[in-house]
Amino acid sequence: MAIRSRIPATAIWSAMILPLLVVGCGQRENNPAETPIAKPPAPAKAQGPQAGVAPQVADSKGKDKYAYYGKGDGYTPLQQTGRDTWIMWTGGNQKFFRLGSEKAGRLGIPVEYFRLLDSRGRPTRFQRLGLVNEPNFRQATQPDEYGLWLDEWLGDDTYPDTKIYGEPTGVVGLRKFPNPKFDKSRWNVEQYFQKPHTIEPPYLVGMSCGFCHMGFNPLKPPADPENPLWENLAANLGNQFLKEGGIFFGDGKVVFGGENGGKGLGNEDILYHLGETQQRGTSETSRLSYDFINNPNAINSIFFLENRPAFKESLNLPARQQLTKLLNPDTMPIHHVLKDGSDSQGIPIASIRVYVNIGMCGSYWIEQLWNPFNPDVPQKPFDMAVASQNFPEWDETLKRTPALEAYLATYTPMRLEKAEGGKYQGELVIPDSYKNGTADQKARWKIVERGQIVFAENCAFCHSSKQPESGDAKQALDTLKTYFTSGNGQEDEATKQARKTVKAYYRIAVVQDGFLDNNTLTDDVRYPVSELKENAARALATNAIQGHIWEQFSSPEYKGQPTARQLTLYNPITGNNDRTFQPPGGGRGYYRTASLVSIWATAPFLHNNSVGTFNGDPSVRGRIDVFNDAIHKLLYPQDRDGLKSIKRASTRTYLNIRLAVLGSAALEKIRVYKPKLPDLPGLKLPEVFQLVEDETLKDVPGVGKLDRLSIRIAIPEGTPINLLANINVSDPEKRIAAVLAYLTYAWQTDIAAEVSKVPVVGKELAKIPQQLAKDGMNELLKLSECPDLVEDHGHEYGADLNDDDKKALIEYLKKL
Repeated sequence: MAIRSRIPATAIWSAMILPLLVVGCGQRENNPAETPIAKPPAPAKAQGPQAGVAPQVADSKGKDKYAYYGKGDGYTPLQQTGRDTWIMWTGGNQKFFRLGSEKAGRLGIPVEYFRLLDSRGRPTRFQRLGLVNEPNFRQATQPDEYGLWLDEWLGDDTYPDTKIYGEPTGVVGLRKFPNPKFDKSRWNVEQYFQKPHTIEPPYLVGMSCGFCHMGFNPLKPPADPENPLWENLAANLGNQFLKEGGIFFGDGKVVFGGENGGKGLGNEDILYHLGETQQRGTSETSRLSYDFINNPNAINSIFFLENRPAFKESLNLPARQQLTKLLNPDTMPIHHVLKDGSDSQGIPIASIRVYVNIGMCGSYWIEQLWNPFNPDVPQKPFDMAVASQNFPEWDETLKRTPALEAYLATYTPMRLEKAEGGKYQGELVIPDSYKNGTADQKARWKIVERGQIVFAENCAFCHSSKQPESGDAKQALDTLKTYFTSGNGQEDEATKQARKTVKAYYRIAVVQDGFLDNNTLTDDVRYPVSELKENAARALATNAIQGHIWEQFSSPEYKGQPTARQLTLYNPITGNNDRTFQPPGGGRGYYRTASLVSIWATAPFLHNNSVGTFNGDPSVRGRIDVFNDAIHKLLYPQDRDGLKSIKRASTRTYLNIRLAVLGSAALEKIRVYKPKLPDLPGLKLPEVFQLVEDETLKDVPGVGKLDRLSIRIAIPEGTPINLLANINVSDPEKRIAAVLAYLTYAWQTDIAAEVSKVPVVGKELAKIPQQLAKDGMNELLKLSECPDLVEDHGHEYGADLNDDDKKALIEYLKKL
């Protein structure tokens, strides 16, 4: 019997190769991969587009131009280079994606990108996956010379040099390059789609920052989201509609795309549930640099880059050596970047780390720093000097970072009052003109004025980059920030007085006409998650701490932050908020304040997009609908989803674990494991796991019998995804303990379900296996890197305001 088996165990689903989110190998022989792209047929028999989808009609050359994007000809040459770098530069990661496909394929993981780019799906790409179709393309009416269905580019004489940036694919942020290893005489499109690692494709596919960061301009949204113009796009807001999990494990079919007759993974596979439960508009940025925590987070919007608060933090020697190639490090401001503020070695170093994180210097990642196929090998810090010496793309990308910074600094707030020429003034937002308008308009303006005061007293302390620079107000602000960042418990009298002083300062500052000018609306300070009380997953990321992959990219001050206080979390064992967890130190346990610039356009809220109902509508009214729902739930936390926000398997599903990874000791424990059974004659033991051999790996050199064996474990419906995804399986002892605890949980859950069906005595007898299942779950939570399962809790500031003040605050926030 052949079956896919995942590498290596529960939590390492997300540990494969960015952005594959892959963990297994093998292919079901009884469900072979479909080849969706046929060899080029004769013209008379050319295969048409998908049923029910008419091909786009377009002129032989495009009418839209890249020159119409953003500020058009208003960019300086330096900003133009930065623009093209952000939207189109891959840093050579196309080589890494191909290397990842080859390594994954040798273990039976089919990974490729041409199903995702299949032109027959162009008319529904945004609706299905949140992808942004690149303007000036049309849907293909037949495959190309290699049998691949790729969008047809209509040409553009203002487009950047494709020899440098690669050719566009029809999806913004995905670029294609000629594959130097391609051999036309060996090309077989059917073989490629069945086993993509065995044959070189004609193109390599790379990814730019624009893949995640390019979204729709909220001031000028497209009439048809599937067919935007360049003027409808903005690369600073982030793609809030991206369905990243679905791209890899769902309809995008990047991983195991041939499953289920070519439909990709279905709900019988836990990877499908992992993808489906990822919030829209989020990205799991620690995929390759996996930290054994499932923590996708919202894609950051970028405004007022040049005005971000600077901090007195030290430069690591490796970062200093790289920065001297560009500027004087001693005069460079240091900002806090990323959700946890861990990128703290200057904007150039933070920028180049992003390119590394999406595959630049990829062979260095896989072959020297950490092999995600072998969790027993610990991470090693990425060495900037090694990258500079061995990978030309490092220095080339580093040279581009000043241009990149210059481009990103061009973005200023997108005010709702200006949306679509100001047509929503008075309806969706109270405009400034009402301040001196009619009596009714002035009455409405009073709501905004009250909102300013509410903001000053409750929000500006964290959500303003404009802060007192001297005097009593400065001293009071420092006192208050020290109190919140240190987490020292109850306020003393000095802190209470400081709070009053700071409120008085902001009551004056916020109502000034220029308060919002150049204001990033964040202090960018790192605050402990024990203060914010948000879901802790992203704050517990390990990659920037000492000895881990981004060690050189974070400051000593980040690593030396005080340990956050103990957290009190929801406990699925008792159904109460009575589980305690002590966040580790070394820099972990903090969140940087989020910016409120253009907040009306960036809902849902919190770092994981968990507060607010996603509606998929990029229109101005669609964005406001989500904003209204999200801001209501932020200020009225009792109306949030709460326990419903826990990510769960929606059906019974399965996980496959490779025995070679578990090791012989774990295998022996599994073989002898016997679940406790109720004293009930005739009770049939449910099948929770079975050992299977992956026959597709029999002829693979270097793959032994143990390498081909896997254990297939059932996952009961309703199981929290992160009960499994947050286990650090790089620790062999923890790995064995987790497997045994999970077998107890899963087996006893199934036994309880069967026993409860017995007439009269079933419910009473089921209490024993139910308790044993809870015991297994409890052990898993003890082993968890983050036992915080509820996604949308925390940040309840403002919840105690009265309804009128909440309404006023909301009206003011819509103007930011």
